[in-house]
Amino acid sequence: MRPFTESSPPSDNRSRSAGDPATSSSAPAKADDSAGHRRPLRPFSMVPLPRGRWIDFWTGEAHEGGGEVVAEAPLGRIPVYVREGALVVSYPAGHVAGGLGDTPETERPLEATLWGEPACGRAGATLADGTRVRWREGRWSVSPDRPLRTTSR
Repeated sequence: MRPFTESSPPSDNRSRSAGDPATSSSAPAKADDSAGHRRPLRPFSMVPLPRGRWIDFWTGEAHEGGGEVVAEAPLGRIPVYVREGALVVSYPAGHVAGGLGDTPETERPLEATLWGEPACGRAGATLADGTRVRWREGRWSVSPDRPLRTTSR
């Protein structure tokens, strides 16, 4: 996965200004609550999305790219968007919590999530150790063979 600044065309300057405090809402606004205490409002952020369809990682809501979306960005949760049809491979949360160092890379269980239907009917990912995870017309495969849990969102 690459930041938009690496994947967007040079002519698209929106992603390059995303970290500029003058153009983003990284500092939460404050308001008085009913007791007169200052509290932060729920922060929002403008997120540039390249062309294509994108899925909000947290809500599953689909967005058309080629512009900006207003994303909820409370503390502890950054806005994350996944391109429709993408295959994302990770480790199960429980395995990560237990520590990855004790298990050889090729024996670690994997989780693969397909985000929407790929336009061409197939998707794939090659991991650093050479493991290949594929989805083609509804069928999953992993090579070399290792534990794989699959989901679609």
